[in-house]
Amino acid sequence: MALEKKKLAAISAAVFTYIKTEEEAAFLASSADQNQEIIAGQTGPALNLNIWGTAGREHQMQLRSMIQMRVFK
Repeated sequence: MALEKKKLAAISAAVFTYIKTEEEAAFLASSADQNQEIIAGQTGPALNLNIWGTAGREHQMQLRSMIQMRVFK
């Protein structure tokens, strides 16, 4: 029982770290795009990323794979 909790905690930590890394990468890419537009003299819409939508979809896929692996009994 304790081992399962440790595994679940490790998986959760890994997922949160991955999501945080992706959010930071998206932010840096967005700011880089804005900087390039300023340098080029263009004023257009920046790259719109739906981070919450992406994270939600990722969570759904992870939950489905965990169910398929029969993690929850």
